[in-house]
Amino acid sequence: MKTNDIQIKETFDFLYLNERCLSASQFDFIQGLKKYYRQNKCLSEKQARALFEIRKYLNIDEPIRMTGKQY
Repeated sequence: MKTNDIQIKETFDFLYLNERCLSASQFDFIQGLKKYYRQNKCLSEKQARALFEIRKYLNIDEPIRMTGKQY
């Protein structure tokens, strides 16, 4: 698995956990990218860049709480 594939999957997971912070158009765009990624197993460079930019500039005020072992 390529590093870019791992980053894409992690970004989709992060955005899923924080979907309440997305606008309706961002949410629709991400859903379309997920569908495209499932079908083609890749994203174009522009699609991946747009996905990463959404994550980068998403305003998250509170930390995500994880269950399980605390370090």
